[in-house]
Amino acid sequence: MMEIASSVPDRDSARIREAIAQSLSYSPMMQFVLQAAQTREFVVKRWCFLGSVNDWISLDRSTDLKALVKKYGCHSGKESFYV
Repeated sequence: MMEIASSVPDRDSARIREAIAQSLSYSPMMQFVLQAAQTREFVVKRWCFLGSVNDWISLDRSTDLKALVKKYGCHSGKESFYV
């Protein structure tokens, strides 16, 4: 993206960057799924964008939903989400 924008006059490079950013649709996804109603066990899953996977992968499980949200929710929208 930056190579394209840097090869055009300054007045156009910002417009190109904005157009590219608006057209991106890559979004991280995470879900907290109630796995067992009786025990109130939740599973944290995130969408894996690897070409060979493209599916939900489980990260953790617990009966303490608040702790799971505290542990994993802070990564939403950050690079650490993908690690």
